[in-house]
Amino acid sequence: MEKLLTIGVIALFIGIAIVPPISSQNVKNQNTTGMRINFYEEFPTYENLSKAELINFPSTIFIAAKSLKEFRELEKDLYDINPMLEAAYWPILNKSYWVSPSSLTYELENLLKDLEKNKENETLKVLIDLESPSREFYFRNFKNISLIQGKNLIKKIFEKAEEFNIKIYAHEGAYANIIEQMIRQIKGLSYPLRKYSHTKIFGYFSELYKPYYRREPTIRYMERQHNKYGEIIQAALGLIAVGQAGNELLVSPEELDVDLCTMYEIGLRNVTIFRLGGLNEDYLNVINKYV
Repeated sequence: MEKLLTIGVIALFIGIAIVPPISSQNVKNQNTTGMRINFYEEFPTYENLSKAELINFPSTIFIAAKSLKEFRELEKDLYDINPMLEAAYWPILNKSYWVSPSSLTYELENLLKDLEKNKENETLKVLIDLESPSREFYFRNFKNISLIQGKNLIKKIFEKAEEFNIKIYAHEGAYANIIEQMIRQIKGLSYPLRKYSHTKIFGYFSELYKPYYRREPTIRYMERQHNKYGEIIQAALGLIAVGQAGNELLVSPEELDVDLCTMYEIGLRNVTIFRLGGLNEDYLNVINKYV
């Protein structure tokens, strides 16, 4: 048994090792156009939204807001800047910030009520950013958190999507195998596509996946998921500007080129870049090669 286990582990690492690394040179002679590239904007100040002026291709901007009402105001600002773009709602919780079973239960209840307000409106794309708050936040607020109730409330959001006239895009961290996926589902940070109708956006922020042993299995798992489910499997790339932590490592235009090429090679044609406020001519020159 020990010999079989050893052989299995060796085979796994050999399998990883023989997968050729992906680079933008691999497709330099191919037509790589045809991708739809969208953007997150976590801090929708006028300065950040004004970067939308640079975009001359179809794109969706996921705008962070604390309520549907606030989003509608920001949506108008975006359309004033660039009317050819589409705005999507990225709800941010006031105290918990991200959506997870560890969020304050009453904030998840409020989010459900907030999304219900869209019932009589046109279909709205909604980003559910599935990330856990810090352990410090959880232990400081555990009296107001119910993990079971929180998970059930998030499930209800997915279940009520059609009734609320919303189309859910669930952002979750990329993973390398079915075991990691199952663990995230148990934690309430991933929801099965076979049960809940939504689009899954894997957060493939390459600075987190630089080690080769981690990067290649993750890419291949995303590829298998895309082969199985099609265009409802998408990816988020970046970062080209810092997020909530404020100290995240950014990718260079050259690294973004490699990441876009990687997604193209594995068949993904829908990508969202974090975030709009970091867009400049250097990044745009790379992006224009793919749209």
